[in-house]
Amino acid sequence: MPLFSQASVSRVICEAAVRFAWLMDPDISSAKRLGRGAVALHFSAEERSRGVHALPAERFDPRIYRQMLDSCSQEQDSIRKLIDGAGMVLGSSRKGNAKVRLELQSPKVAVPLKINITELMAEMLPDYPSWYNIGSSVSHSVYWGLRDVNHSRPGESLALTPNMLDVGAAVESAISASALMFDRCGRMNGYDPTAYAQCAQKRRAEVDALMRRAVTST
Repeated sequence: MPLFSQASVSRVICEAAVRFAWLMDPDISSAKRLGRGAVALHFSAEERSRGVHALPAERFDPRIYRQMLDSCSQEQDSIRKLIDGAGMVLGSSRKGNAKVRLELQSPKVAVPLKINITELMAEMLPDYPSWYNIGSSVSHSVYWGLRDVNHSRPGESLALTPNMLDVGAAVESAISASALMFDRCGRMNGYDPTAYAQCAQKRRAEVDALMRRAVTST
């Protein structure tokens, strides 16, 4: 785990930051923010329900398993009541076989039910367009992501060493993710986030220098 901890933790930080920034975007209307918040709640409840239904029921006490299912149903019902109470409806696809968006009629607002984190990363953290994918290779144990830590030589024992450039990229992306949240919080509350952005930029420059030194030394 220490070999990949920086990549997996950084990926989670980035995902949390772009979700937060998506919800707290100061440039959207309050109606659209309401829609995005409702989508986030709906998505969370659906994911929880899918997770419980995927559990092998035979491994649990029937009463405990039923409690989990009931809890999921109650949460979904509660969120649907909130959505209905806000005057929003679930919109269907063109074929009408799936619910794909949340709609508000007045003012006219539509928010997709699917939150695409890869696209949000590219939009909100443009300096790291592919880092989320690299982090995914670690999280999902994809071969090309794992082989980078294998520094063994032919005929010698297995040697696993963290990729220092990956460590640097993980640190920089986490710094930028934090700066993104400072920006959203500052602008939403009427404060100028410039000082925090400059601080983050300075920290990234320090990490850049260390990464260049690592490349030169190898």
